[in-house]
Amino acid sequence: MDNLLLLTDSYKVSHWAQYPPGTETVYSYFESRGGKYDEVCFFGLQYFLKRYLAGEVVTEARIDEAAAYYEGHFPPGFEFNRKGWEHIVDEHKGRLPLTIKAVPEGTVVGVKNVLMTVENTDPKCFWLTNYVETLLVQVWHAMTVCTHSREQKKVIAAYLAETGDVGGLGFKLHDFGFRGVSSVESAGTGACAHLVNFLGTDTVAGLVVAREYYGCRTAGFSIPASEHSTITAWGRADEAKALENMLDPAFGTHDAFKLNFRMRHRRDVVPLRWLDGADGARPLASASSRDRSSPVTST
Repeated sequence: MDNLLLLTDSYKVSHWAQYPPGTETVYSYFESRGGKYDEVCFFGLQYFLKRYLAGEVVTEARIDEAAAYYEGHFPPGFEFNRKGWEHIVDEHKGRLPLTIKAVPEGTVVGVKNVLMTVENTDPKCFWLTNYVETLLVQVWHAMTVCTHSREQKKVIAAYLAETGDVGGLGFKLHDFGFRGVSSVESAGTGACAHLVNFLGTDTVAGLVVAREYYGCRTAGFSIPASEHSTITAWGRADEAKALENMLDPAFGTHDAFKLNFRMRHRRDVVPLRWLDGADGARPLASASSRDRSSPVTST
């Protein structure tokens, strides 16, 4: 799915012929119309610009491919805008004659404000501005994750300040969302958006997006950890051996049978290197020692 001509809504393919005669410029904007929060944290546009819109994205081969799809997709007599796309190839070497402006990513903006604008720079390509709307508005997913994440961070910070220490705040909400989203791409952009606010993630795709599209070499952190299968595979009789195997400093979290009971009542086998937790055990060392600024900071 790398052909930009196919990354739109079907009805937009016909819009080139629907504007008034003499139209030369279409200027569009993107905003949050409002919802649960009064402000949003804008994030995710750079990925879509670099992934789909930058460089030579229109070619004769892609025009032919799109024409073949639309010939069968639309009723007989439908006219595909081949001339318009070939104009981009001939006059712009396949690069899109568009100007896209946006607030800096990571910026917190009140709802009902412009977040980005799109405008054609070639009068013959007025139809192109809204052709890319379908793709660009997919930024809503990363922006929504980023906004939710920031609001959750505010709640966590408030309770940490009330009950103890805000140290290590960056590691207080760990992302394990890869398996719960609709695609690898949404895992990458969503996880990267979460890393605007926090530092902990198990969604490797987010690290890839952060490095390849935002220039952040290491945006998030995790630790070696067990799961049910790696501990229960030892069987109940060898549960202590499973723990002994995991007590190497390279390992961090545990997940098995009656963990809290075991940690309290089998300290003859397990040294006092762990603290009981609500859902399991965690190292005594605080994550705050690794705290640092996020790759993109929201305010």
